[in-house]
Amino acid sequence: MSNYSQFSYDSYGRNTKIVETVSGSVTDTRQAVWCIDDKRLTKPCEERDASGTLVKKFFSFGQMNSSSKLFTALDHLESVREMTDNSGVLQAQYKPDPFGRIEKILESTASDFQYAGYYQHGRSGLDLALLRQYSPFQARWISRDPIGELEGANLFCYVSNHPTMLTDPTGLGDFCKPCNADDNLPVPDNVPTRFVLCQLKCTCESQTARYKCEEWLMYGKKFCIIYAGGVYGACMTRCLIFGP
Repeated sequence: MSNYSQFSYDSYGRNTKIVETVSGSVTDTRQAVWCIDDKRLTKPCEERDASGTLVKKFFSFGQMNSSSKLFTALDHLESVREMTDNSGVLQAQYKPDPFGRIEKILESTASDFQYAGYYQHGRSGLDLALLRQYSPFQARWISRDPIGELEGANLFCYVSNHPTMLTDPTGLGDFCKPCNADDNLPVPDNVPTRFVLCQLKCTCESQTARYKCEEWLMYGKKFCIIYAGGVYGACMTRCLIFGP
């Protein structure tokens, strides 16, 4: 096997390196740098080459390729529809179908994030969420749900088959209704209840809080577990009252 893509992951399950091999020779190496902040928990903030040289920076509404500034226009799912350069010249324009198959209307410079804000691996056609890989051509995840049958018998189903209303940035069923989505849209019966959504959201927040407590602040494990529990409780209260 001389043509393949190799993915590497850290202990938190995040993709840290993609190595492309063609005819037995490595042709491209991309290393991802992750930033622990509230806006980029599910996305890398930098891309570096095999030697560690900075190649790209990623932001909420665009990216920098070397010194070139690129700005993105997003739809309600945070899918990239257009990307312009610093002069306002259109560099890319995409038209995704409901399950994420992309029609490239224009692409002088590709956006690294496309459907629903997922990282797009061009060679495989997969969209990379935080902890799983989504195939828009099959309209499903390519690996089993890590929590098993707790959320249903279909372990590969994507957002309960409601892709025009929900996204799943972690890949763990942590369904999100984008902030700018129409609040009057009807919510189907088989979309998880508010309590389940809040559990998923607040579990993620508490795990992040524990990580910061132990790794950044260097507090003891017992203290950080108690602190994370407090974060979970406060998050659940807020979420159940005001919504996920």
